[in-house]
Amino acid sequence: MSTVDLPSGASEARNFLDEDFSQFSSRVRDAARTNRLQVEPFLRHADSANRIVRGLEVIFRIAGANLVREDAFAFDNDLANVEPPLSRASVASLLGLGAEVSSRFAAEIEELSGWAEEYGVIGEQEAGDERK
Repeated sequence: MSTVDLPSGASEARNFLDEDFSQFSSRVRDAARTNRLQVEPFLRHADSANRIVRGLEVIFRIAGANLVREDAFAFDNDLANVEPPLSRASVASLLGLGAEVSSRFAAEIEELSGWAEEYGVIGEQEAGDERK
């Protein structure tokens, strides 16, 4: 990656596409980096994420393969040799399921972020609500 020399006194500009858009505050991320974050809820969430992502992977594979099947079915002169594709309504239902699961998963991450901010940083529970 190339670097650009900035004028003297100028702060380093950062493109908005370089932002990580984390759901977690820098305070929580710093606590994680310094081993001061309760991790058990994150492990449960990571296990859930694994199941969700695996399911979404299957949905997307089915939808992608179905597109190929539609082409094969449309251009095959001997339709007895080609299994028909899923209906568009079935594929739309699968994709709708994937969208709903993704939306709920994103909401869970936001809730986990709130929990981490409030309760997750080790050593600050006794300090009260000094953050607010």
